[in-house]
Amino acid sequence: MESTGHAAGDAAGHPAEGETVMAPGKWNALTKELINVAMSVTNGGRFGINSHSTAARGKGMRDAMLAELPAVVGMANQINALVSGFQIEVNAPFRNGSRATT
Repeated sequence: MESTGHAAGDAAGHPAEGETVMAPGKWNALTKELINVAMSVTNGGRFGINSHSTAARGKGMRDAMLAELPAVVGMANQINALVSGFQIEVNAPFRNGSRATT
């Protein structure tokens, strides 16, 4: 079965939301596409890997950037697996890292 990004968005029921989220905002559109490539690699989603890689190329991604991405994804996945598996507590200075302070 072949699909397109538009059809996948329709199937997910959120095409307009996706367009809004992926539009340039505080982060540029290329960075958002690279995050989507990384998440697709992590989740083993061939459709997402291919569609977001194509979109990222259209937004300026170069071969060297794509070549570096697996190392970044691999490092993050390895660290997350280790700290989760060993149930390592978050160090005090980093506990509120995901919350805005301003």
